[in-house]
Amino acid sequence: MAREADATALFATQQQGRCVFLCQSLATDAAEEAYYLGTEHHLHSTAFGRALLAHLPAEIVDDVLDRHGLPDAQSEADGDREALEATLAEVREQGFAYGCDGPGDEACSIAAPVVLDRGRETVGAIGIVGREEEIPNPGSHIKAQRFAESPATIVKRYAQILRNKVS
Repeated sequence: MAREADATALFATQQQGRCVFLCQSLATDAAEEAYYLGTEHHLHSTAFGRALLAHLPAEIVDDVLDRHGLPDAQSEADGDREALEATLAEVREQGFAYGCDGPGDEACSIAAPVVLDRGRETVGAIGIVGREEEIPNPGSHIKAQRFAESPATIVKRYAQILRNKVS
């Protein structure tokens, strides 16, 4: 996926109400530091975390939000539970989450959930991360997506491949 999308690919999971990055693959063979591995973020504050939240049972989402709140306001959805719910509904509808919510808002990402057991178990989120010019907002160029496979389509396809292999 990293080579096909020409971006860093990541796998994250939810641990104790936080988004934790467990695996990273670079687009090239360059020996680059594993910057993301092991880092933790609030679930609502990254595309990976929102992909996870959107597919977790409501009682787990409520528990996470009650326990951790909505700190680190970087977008309209951060800090406003109603706006976050609307964002999560959109993520469920699209099948992926998008956001420019990396360190210093320089990194944009697209992430799709890895859901097993016919939607009953969300084990993680897989996606790509890069600069905004490398990973533009998929919603801003819908017509162009008809002619080429978009990064969002690549991410969703690899999430499905992973689901099929793990199931």
